[in-house]
Amino acid sequence: MGKVVIIFVLVVAAIFATVVTNVQHRSEALPEALGKNFKDIGSYALQYGVNQISNGDVTETTTQEFNGDNEFRVLNGMINSIQYNFTMHEGYDIEIGGGNDGGNDNSNGRIDINGNLHINPNNSSSNRFEMETPNGTIDRNTLHYYGASFSYTGPASSVKIKPKSNGRTLNINGVDIVLNTNTRYTITSDNMNVNLRNSNPNENNKNKAMGRWWIQIDATNVELDPVPNGDWPDYQDDDGEGEHYVIDPFVQEVQIIADISMFHNGNQYDHSSEALIQAGGGQVDFDIDEDGGVIVHEDVSCEIKCLGEAFADAVVQMSYSIDGGENFSSLYDGNNIQGGETFTIEELAAESEVALRADWQRNYYYPYSGYEISNSGSRWVDVYRDGDQAPNYVPYTGQQGAEEFMSPYLNENGVVTLAENDAIFLFELGKGTWDYQDAVMLITFTKETTVVDNGLLEELENLDTSLQLVYWHP
Repeated sequence: MGKVVIIFVLVVAAIFATVVTNVQHRSEALPEALGKNFKDIGSYALQYGVNQISNGDVTETTTQEFNGDNEFRVLNGMINSIQYNFTMHEGYDIEIGGGNDGGNDNSNGRIDINGNLHINPNNSSSNRFEMETPNGTIDRNTLHYYGASFSYTGPASSVKIKPKSNGRTLNINGVDIVLNTNTRYTITSDNMNVNLRNSNPNENNKNKAMGRWWIQIDATNVELDPVPNGDWPDYQDDDGEGEHYVIDPFVQEVQIIADISMFHNGNQYDHSSEALIQAGGGQVDFDIDEDGGVIVHEDVSCEIKCLGEAFADAVVQMSYSIDGGENFSSLYDGNNIQGGETFTIEELAAESEVALRADWQRNYYYPYSGYEISNSGSRWVDVYRDGDQAPNYVPYTGQQGAEEFMSPYLNENGVVTLAENDAIFLFELGKGTWDYQDAVMLITFTKETTVVDNGLLEELENLDTSLQLVYWHP
């Protein structure tokens, strides 16, 4: 497998392209019945292009021409050319410490940084945003207490931050470096100034940590832990001092454009087929506020899955809202949940707020019912994201516990290992045993992409990378 395939894994998400596919002909309009044949030829050409990339035969922007002795006949047509447009990240080489022998840092070990980062103020103590200032600590609790209109501009001695996917570039010693969204970084300096603010405060929710929080950081002589992308290869300078952190240039995405022709009744018909494959990416920009509201900031689809239910002598039904709880629709055709049910919201518009509602009813001794809503700030609903410590609730006698329902998403240390686009909600409905497994729900967001025939892309499925298909238009 070529180097280009391996370095795909290191990529950051690139911006989706807009595709326009035009069908032209040289003599007359293409008969409608031949459209499928054209797609077959186009699919073959695109598949050939994918194979060229996956085998490492094509590693940069280029065009393959097929004519004369190199003619490429396929089915009842031919491939005239395949164009590969690579979008590359330039890569970088940072030297920390040592002399002036080729690294970007010539300050004998000093690190200077500046950047504007989008905060992911996770609820868990191990991942949440935290900043030390001369007046005390500012963290997620501060944002919640003072509300969406809160801001701070001034000095800080330490910032602990887990950045979000669409605002995670930090300039270190003159080099723009993309931070990892799964890592919490600690920035410490005696000479640091920050500007913390909410770029989209919700005036109707001033008492919530709503909106989109950003922090501008300018600091010199910094301690940075970990050094971004700490798995970079490192080595010492020739003089035995300092370290280099190196990432070679790597691929962000590849657009494949195949120009093909088909022959019918003496006529030649020309067509352009296009595909885009992309490494990484797919991360959805969404927040979970302190009251449990899930706000997405881009167009997505959303899957709501029931991981389990254990409520003695009661039945539970679920519904969902995409307007913050103003209106709810039944999930799973209104049936009682048992675990394993899934439902997909195909089109969820940016700035929608997703909420779940669990309604329950039991007839033990006497009829009784109630409900809980996930974005109500209720103490009876827990929210978990990647990196959070799993709960340790003791389940009601003979029942499965919340941890058991969550077990596919826990590591050996009981830490939640969800994807960036996932969240788990635990509902305690009976309020008697406090085991929070009366309804265990998983939400997964997916960016909207063109529906394609993945069956044609066997090579993509075999690659040990984070490649994804963005569009496929044969």
